[in-house]
Amino acid sequence: MENSIIENVQHRRANSNTKYHCLYGYYFLELSRSQLSTIYKKSKSTQGSWIVEYEREGIITRSKRQSTFRKIYVDKRTWLINLYQKNPILYLDEARQQFIMHFGVSISASSICKILHDAYGMTWKVDIERYVNELSCFQWDLHQLLFLDKVAFANTEIMRNRGYGIIGQKLMFRGEFCRKPRIPCLCFLGQAGIVESFETEGTFTRQKSYPVKFSVWVMDGARIHCDANIIQYLRSLGIIPLFLPAYCPFYNPIEVVFGLIKRYLKRNFKEIDNMPLSSAVQAGLIKFTLYNCTELFSKCGYASGGKFNSSVMYQ
Repeated sequence: MENSIIENVQHRRANSNTKYHCLYGYYFLELSRSQLSTIYKKSKSTQGSWIVEYEREGIITRSKRQSTFRKIYVDKRTWLINLYQKNPILYLDEARQQFIMHFGVSISASSICKILHDAYGMTWKVDIERYVNELSCFQWDLHQLLFLDKVAFANTEIMRNRGYGIIGQKLMFRGEFCRKPRIPCLCFLGQAGIVESFETEGTFTRQKSYPVKFSVWVMDGARIHCDANIIQYLRSLGIIPLFLPAYCPFYNPIEVVFGLIKRYLKRNFKEIDNMPLSSAVQAGLIKFTLYNCTELFSKCGYASGGKFNSSVMYQ
């Protein structure tokens, strides 16, 4: 066992985390190189190369990235970071063209990606600004918002799967179970709770022209929602359709309500009662038809008076 520890410490390259711990001891704990050599089993010359690299580059990189960072110095990397802070929606090839025009030096798109991701921890984010701008284009209030989405209920999801047992012993519980077909629903959520729900594909046929109640429909970017014919039809009814940014469920309060409904069904639905799953689902939906969502809306960023705060995300 001791031999394997010594083998891994003395004869393998140190990763960036180990290097940063060594630099922390050198700069903040004021440990000498001799003391650090004893702790990390690395020679003084190896530590010296880490210190020189950090003081020259400002970062510690993995060995396979050295060629990229050695060619693109700190001033050029800083320029790239400032460029993306001013315009975060630039594609890599667009940033490459601007870099070449500014410095007169060639750089590949992959090198830009490595610099942004590995050196500065930047990742490709979704465009939230578009959604914020759309919400600010017209006056709205909470009573006008209507969130819609599909959800499927399965009896495997609403069964109780946890219980109390004696520590150290397995918990065994036997009961009747028969897998039932999933119940797909299209649900509409307003400020006061679930407004409408359909077990099969349905349409919201009531006239809801803007700016009356439920005249602003907010939905995700599912392909069926983005169909041009559907959008044109909704607009012909006076409805304003809005699409949530991709991968942003924290702006969609109906997702939270779906979770609450499933939690309610898990507590109240019992296989032994032989109640049809569709009846149980309808009972759960009816339970939330009178559910005040004002506070939930605010936790997702929507405030009365047509104010949306994109920095507020439901936790």
